[in-house]
Amino acid sequence: MFIMTALVLGLVGGFHCVGMCGPLVLALPGTGENSL
Repeated sequence: MFIMTALVLGLVGGFHCVGMCGPLVLALPGTGENSL
């Protein structure tokens, strides 16, 4: 039960980070597809 909860929270946190930080990182100079 705890493992499933941790997994779900990890996935949600990952998507949240990509959604919030993705555009900011792509907007910075010198970054792009090859830097990921």
